[in-house]
Amino acid sequence: MSDLVKVKNECTEAESNFHYQTHAQNYDSGIFKLAMTVWRVLLTLLALKLGFLEELTTKFIHIPGTWVDELRIKSQEELKDCSPKIQLTKNDVIAAWYLKSIYSPQPTATSLDPVDYFGIINFRRFLEPPKAGTYYIRCSVGALRCKFSVQQLKEESVAEIARDIRLTTLQYTSTGSVHQSLRFSEDHTSKILTLALRGTGNLGCAVVSHWTTFDYTGLNFSSASLNSQKTSVIFVNSMIVNAWDVKIAPVAVVTKNGSGGYWIRAANTSTGWDRDRSHPSSVHELLVTHYIAASFNSPAGLAQSVERKTLNLKAAGSTPAFGYS
Repeated sequence: MSDLVKVKNECTEAESNFHYQTHAQNYDSGIFKLAMTVWRVLLTLLALKLGFLEELTTKFIHIPGTWVDELRIKSQEELKDCSPKIQLTKNDVIAAWYLKSIYSPQPTATSLDPVDYFGIINFRRFLEPPKAGTYYIRCSVGALRCKFSVQQLKEESVAEIARDIRLTTLQYTSTGSVHQSLRFSEDHTSKILTLALRGTGNLGCAVVSHWTTFDYTGLNFSSASLNSQKTSVIFVNSMIVNAWDVKIAPVAVVTKNGSGGYWIRAANTSTGWDRDRSHPSSVHELLVTHYIAASFNSPAGLAQSVERKTLNLKAAGSTPAFGYS
């Protein structure tokens, strides 16, 4: 895969080694490390069961596009005197807001605890496409890690957190980093790897996966309609497969709603959700009225006017054909 990187890599040997080591530090290798990870997961589940840790609950949140625009502009203005100059994206500020909503209510005693933020990146644009008439299987999705502490996420503004996320994203999506990420994967194909998490418990890491590039609402499901009527996708039920419904870390999936806004399927503690309602002067004030509670297994309550579900996409004006309902 590393040979398929089409953009010329102009990194020096020292820079290439830096990128390689950055990716290597994100993983632990070996059966012992795997066993330790499993043990930590089991301890977390036990602590949740006994009530020593606050459970994570999942909600769908609708965020107006105008609010995201305002937050991005406000955050960009706050960073105008910072160096280096960067342009925040909407996804940056959404992720930063989500982290604030989780960790701001955490007790001071946990302030020094580390938090690993993982974001999902797509490096397909760096790879040569397959030649005409040929195919190859590839995975062009990777992950970036941005290191925080609970104290940092409690005290810093959305703008400052978004800035760290943007700088880390730029680093991980550079040609040199993508090339060394693929090299690291190739070098460790036959080895057992686990994430080298610094934190413990169910808040030691957080994940945000942005599904905002692909236009799900533009999909045409007329062939799933018995009368071939054109259908409109009005809601996308975003889901990361989790057969056991085990919530050991805050995870959020962000999608567009087709009209300028966003839907987020997000996990947070009850304290975190309650804080958003009880602190109208906080950064979350414009979102208070947009919460819609739902479990991972009960998405139907999200849009009561929708009567049919097609391929996990809510579709209006259609009758699903056999095999799609």
